[in-house]
Amino acid sequence: MRIFWFLLILIFFFSCNATKDPKGLSSEPEVLFTVGDHAVDAAEFIYVYKKNNINNENAFTREDIDHYLDLYINFKLKVAEGFAQGRDTLPGYLAELEGYKEQLQQPYLTASDVTEQLVQEAYDRMREEVHASHILVRVDPMAMPEDTLKAWEKIQEARAAILSGDDFGSVARTYSEDPSAASNGGDLGYYTALRMVYPFENASYNTPVGAVSEPFRTQFGYHIIHVHDRRPTIGKAEAAHIMIRYTPNMTGQDSLNVQKVINDIYAEIQKGGDWDALCSQYSQDTNSKDRGGLLRPFGINMMPREFEEVAFSLDEPEQISKPFATPYGWHIIKLIQKIPLEPLKELEPDIRSKISRDSRSELGEKILLDRLKKENGFKTFPDAEALAFSRASDQLPQGKWDYDPGDAALDQKLIQVGDQKIIIQEFFDFVKKEQRANTRFQPEPYMASLYEKFKRESILAFEAGQLEEKYEDYAMLLREYQEGIILFDLMEEMVWNKAMEDTVGLKDYYHRHRDEHLWKERADAIILSSSEEASLNGFLEKLGADLNGWPNKDSLQSLVKNEFKDQISITSGNFEKGSLPVFNNISWEIGTSRSFLNNHHHFVVIKEILAPAPKSLDEIKGLMITGYQKELEIRWINILKDKFPFNLDQNTLKNVYKQIEKE
Repeated sequence: MRIFWFLLILIFFFSCNATKDPKGLSSEPEVLFTVGDHAVDAAEFIYVYKKNNINNENAFTREDIDHYLDLYINFKLKVAEGFAQGRDTLPGYLAELEGYKEQLQQPYLTASDVTEQLVQEAYDRMREEVHASHILVRVDPMAMPEDTLKAWEKIQEARAAILSGDDFGSVARTYSEDPSAASNGGDLGYYTALRMVYPFENASYNTPVGAVSEPFRTQFGYHIIHVHDRRPTIGKAEAAHIMIRYTPNMTGQDSLNVQKVINDIYAEIQKGGDWDALCSQYSQDTNSKDRGGLLRPFGINMMPREFEEVAFSLDEPEQISKPFATPYGWHIIKLIQKIPLEPLKELEPDIRSKISRDSRSELGEKILLDRLKKENGFKTFPDAEALAFSRASDQLPQGKWDYDPGDAALDQKLIQVGDQKIIIQEFFDFVKKEQRANTRFQPEPYMASLYEKFKRESILAFEAGQLEEKYEDYAMLLREYQEGIILFDLMEEMVWNKAMEDTVGLKDYYHRHRDEHLWKERADAIILSSSEEASLNGFLEKLGADLNGWPNKDSLQSLVKNEFKDQISITSGNFEKGSLPVFNNISWEIGTSRSFLNNHHHFVVIKEILAPAPKSLDEIKGLMITGYQKELEIRWINILKDKFPFNLDQNTLKNVYKQIEKE
């Protein structure tokens, strides 16, 4: 229940309130009411009222506003009790709140406008497929400068050879450190957006057809690409296949045998043989053979190139290819359907997910960080930076990160964000934490990278601390979480669980309210039903006519099962008049009756007519618990009203009416 409650808040927030509009300048807030030492201003009440009554047709009337105000006052009374008990200082509360804060902060700590542009860019690129070859010279992202220079010179040498007229494939076999280049000359085939890392994708779509790109760097090293072609996307294909496995170490005769088998299967298909039967009998793809060889829909670069070329060459559903080979064996393909590129609306969630994990997300982060630096007056201090890096490179042994935390030099200001000053000591503590998380840590050459990470986290942490002041929606929702966690725990303790555990109090509540929950006049009855009148008559003959000597329902069921092969259904119990359709067709009196209803023959025995009576506690326990919970809550609220002084400002309330009441 707790998870569900907070999930509803999250869904409502992200669908309706994930706005980044900053707070406007406002005058001193008007206090609407106070509960103890806690003041609730008019703006808060108006905000919450409007948010929670968007789809309420009866809202925004004086009567509804007053009703909601009463509920909100009661809510604040409970919250005041939670704060008075110090529940906002408990470790469990603080940990839970921190988890929710991290979720709430995410929309405010991302450059959403950039994300929208990246989503659109990715989708636009997905409309085209690029055919390119590449050469890779590997270099680690954290490589020393001399290693980086060697890689740069090697990729430039390769590009110069191509521009001077050498064949790209030959140069790739000589220079490329991509293992596949030895066999394919660097040819990647066709691919589309979100299939390559972002810098590679950019080069692919920004390099003209027939041209060789300038060298560019990814996390893998330096690349150049030669773009051969660009075409509209071919979408996806859904196909079925029959496969006979082939392995490179097969003898020549074995290879011929495999080819003969696939050709014989193809011949059978051409004669009208049943595809599913042949697939089940012969295909060696165990994952698909028992479902007609059906494969998941696939696009380019998702299957072996030979397989894709044949599949996409088929034009019509049910069209069947000739046998062909891939590195995995011989295949025959049956096309099920071609699937064009889906609309952006359908693909957007998947695109967003991929972007969040892709290096292009760094672009949005860079723009966000640049903006936050300007907004928050970000500064670095070169002398302190030089000292920090000097200590790291000159005084610290490789593989060991240690320092004297009492060193006065570490108190120098390294970074300033807004009014927050960050010293060298804090950076060194950060590095030490990173060392514990990374057993392969070495101060060099990772220090520069760690410093960039430290600056990034410092900027974002400062901004996170400003969100309540900058954004009304964030501040309001965070308050809802703070108060909601406290309220949930209090309601569990004081109302929900107490009503279920206080058996004495629950029984007392039942006795005070049982006359509100009466059974109407009921019949103690047994109903025998069968679609065959002869079966019903045979059953009755077996039982005899003495109603008082009738066996109970279990004995009747045993007789039905053993001698009448479940031809008779039995219903028994205490029934209110009209509770079953059959009672509308018979006399409401002690005795037997027959009825034909819904193509079934019924024999009804009414053994007794029961006078109206209260329902037992067990029969209405859920209803009683709910009622007792409401009673406990009312008692509790009355206690809180006596405990916390309350004041409602009538003048402010009039202003509230003016702002939200319907005219």
